[in-house]
Amino acid sequence: MKQFLNILALAMCTAALLCSCSKAKKIEVSEDYVTFAINGGEKTIDVTADGKYDIEDCPEWVKAVADESSLTLIVEKNTTGALREGVIRLVGNDVEKSITVRQADKCTYIRVSEDNVTIPKEGGDVTLNLDTDGGNLAMNCPEGIEAALKGHTLTISAPANQGGAIKGDLTISCENVSTTVKVTVEGVICSTCNGTGTITCTACGGRGYTEVTSRGDDRWFSEEYGCKKCGGYGYQTSEGYIGEYMRKGSGRITCPDCGGTGR
Repeated sequence: MKQFLNILALAMCTAALLCSCSKAKKIEVSEDYVTFAINGGEKTIDVTADGKYDIEDCPEWVKAVADESSLTLIVEKNTTGALREGVIRLVGNDVEKSITVRQADKCTYIRVSEDNVTIPKEGGDVTLNLDTDGGNLAMNCPEGIEAALKGHTLTISAPANQGGAIKGDLTISCENVSTTVKVTVEGVICSTCNGTGTITCTACGGRGYTEVTSRGDDRWFSEEYGCKKCGGYGYQTSEGYIGEYMRKGSGRITCPDCGGTGR
């Protein structure tokens, strides 16, 4: 009886082993269309199967690694200059599942988490998230500003600034795609007026007066008015016409950015 039970147990183990190694009759995947950027990468697909399956027709530029419940696809950078597309077939017992794999041949987007940043006059760093499907990004920085990209992290840096505020555009590009981050480094003195507290009058262009030319009595004549915006008043006319006493303005007005403080 004991010998019979041992034989029965051995038979059951053998049957279980054969069952576990049998080809799958059902295969399901979480994704049947997978895309990669030009730089390649790694993506994992969930696979549900009731047995073993074979990986067939896998493109040579795709490495497929299977385990009990997933299929990992690994793709290197696309250096062919052309769009790549292929199909992977998972084949079981009278059942198969196809997965289309596509890889881009160029960069199509660059996105940053912020497009306008400010660094204090003491200097420092600002960190942004950057997302792109391209590689070999080129960066054009304003003078006095540095930028570094590591993975998906963009760090913008500037030293302490003892002068006027620095403003410029940081341009990030890849092939025909680009994006811009406006960068401001605060300064000790106002960069608009260079610390003077005043700027050229926007009404008269710094002349202190404005001029109006008109026609009357079959002749042209001009009138000059003292610019009220920068402290002028009155007017005077060309020869032959009577005008009030005119005083020119200073040609300067209070800086709108610093309110006249120069800082």
